[in-house]
Amino acid sequence: MEDLYVSYKDQVEFFIVYIREAHPEMLEEGHETGVVGRPQDIDERVILATKCATEFKFTIPTLIDGMEGKVNDDYKAAPVRVAMTDLDGKIVYYAGRGPRDFRLSAVEHILKQLVANKGYVPAPPEAQWGKAVNGLRCGISFEPPNPRIGEDVVAHVQLKNTADTTLGLLFADENVQQNLILMDSGKNRLSIRLTGSESSRSQRSTENKRRRRRQVHAIKPGDSLFCAVYGTLETACKSAGPGDYQYQFSMAVDPNTAAQVEEEKEDGYDFLLWTGQANSGAAIVKVGKPISRGCVDCHGKKDYHHQKSHGCEDCHVGQVGEDDFATRKETCSQCHPRSGKQGRRQILGREGEFNQNSRHIYGRIESADCLSCHDAGAHKNGVVSLIDPSGDGTGSWQGNARDFCLTCHSQEPPVSVSFPLEPKGSGHDKSCFVHSTHAKWLGDASCAHCHFSHGASDHALLRGRYVMDTKQATDAADVNYGLCWMCHNQERILTKANAFGHLHNIHVQDKGIVCVTCHDVHGPTDQGEAGLIKLQANTQSGFLFTGNRNESSGYEIDNERNQGSCYVTCHRDNRPRSYTRAHKQHTVTCLNCH
Repeated sequence: MEDLYVSYKDQVEFFIVYIREAHPEMLEEGHETGVVGRPQDIDERVILATKCATEFKFTIPTLIDGMEGKVNDDYKAAPVRVAMTDLDGKIVYYAGRGPRDFRLSAVEHILKQLVANKGYVPAPPEAQWGKAVNGLRCGISFEPPNPRIGEDVVAHVQLKNTADTTLGLLFADENVQQNLILMDSGKNRLSIRLTGSESSRSQRSTENKRRRRRQVHAIKPGDSLFCAVYGTLETACKSAGPGDYQYQFSMAVDPNTAAQVEEEKEDGYDFLLWTGQANSGAAIVKVGKPISRGCVDCHGKKDYHHQKSHGCEDCHVGQVGEDDFATRKETCSQCHPRSGKQGRRQILGREGEFNQNSRHIYGRIESADCLSCHDAGAHKNGVVSLIDPSGDGTGSWQGNARDFCLTCHSQEPPVSVSFPLEPKGSGHDKSCFVHSTHAKWLGDASCAHCHFSHGASDHALLRGRYVMDTKQATDAADVNYGLCWMCHNQERILTKANAFGHLHNIHVQDKGIVCVTCHDVHGPTDQGEAGLIKLQANTQSGFLFTGNRNESSGYEIDNERNQGSCYVTCHRDNRPRSYTRAHKQHTVTCLNCH
């Protein structure tokens, strides 16, 4: 039967069929196998494999080994064991077992060499050897032979056992960077900024201490431990520059350290731990002028786009350092079409803010549309600045957010701005808002308190539902006016005494009259009372006034009697309706913001 599993290794679906036929109860909802991680027979192993393949939606074929582990014995599978060959099939890179022994820096170095040398990797430079000390001899080589400051380099260290017995070497990869000296005749030093390392894994000890297990290497007679350190050549002091530098590596382990490591191993080592101080031979490397890597060298990596490694050409055009090096005008759509990719906010695309039910701009959104409000020249750290409409299109807005909105939403918007022919609500001109009660209490960002900037699910870019059409009005005030309840206390307005008494409940809940019938949320206090009452005799509101009343006198407040009157004909009997203001209470709750 086990041979059958192997023969179906290319068809994961087979295991699903097997479960349906042999163990149909496994497919019942809520069923638990009770088998967690150590199956006792092949049936339990198939059950676990099927559960993994279906739950995690494997997209590659799944092979189930037999209980005797024959496949594992034949292939000695490890999580990572990567090898690369040149055009002749010669192995030029071979990673150790497991992800810990796989180094991206080494892979990158080999790939670059294969590309530069038409599919082959040149032999590493000859090592410079020092004298053997207590059976250990150190050698070092450096590539490229004539590097430049800022160039990627590799330091190869070889530690050879010249004794006739196995040596245990207490050694870590970072020892190479720490103990490698690059110095000129004036004592100026260079350093290697480490990007990775790759040590050959000769036989190691198996002591219980995990950290020590990574550091103690067993080297047989005549064998060597190789270590290649990958990094960028940098100056270690301000006076360092191009010239001839001598490089050398030293290796030292004192007896006390070796004794301590020996004691931590309960059974001891079956080989001798090496102690002493050994040096490689000294060699000269000619270091050239620094490499200029581009914009980041001068501008640094502090801003958002440099940190994310975005190419400068994505946002800029022209020759670097010249007058024509400017911000591109067509790049917004490259960074903001999808969530979590490059741009921090998804402005465009299917799920973008400009694709909501209501939007600031209709039709296809071009990058030029974005530049109508935003200063792309100041776009860094993931923050987009507003643009100054009075400038040449490059300066940032220095005023507050509310006044920026009013540069367009005014009686005379900029020539480049055109509104739809049929405005919704109270129109596009909101210039009177600057003196309104809402503007006074909400502050400089008052527009953003109620409106989104790009798009929203509700009309007029509103952050909450606000019914303006009488045909949509119902008695569900809690749903229809969610925007109002962001600040106003619904219970106090609809169910308790306030400046309007119980009449709000009658109008809104019982009659289904929309708030916009009597209130203009953008209106100033000089055109009504603090409640933003603004009665207009027009087709929008449908108001007619009794007697000789008009829109300026259609609503009156008598402060002496502490009452008010409404002179509109919607009550049908052409008589005013009065109400008492004896129970005036504040209708705004502070807890929403504080």
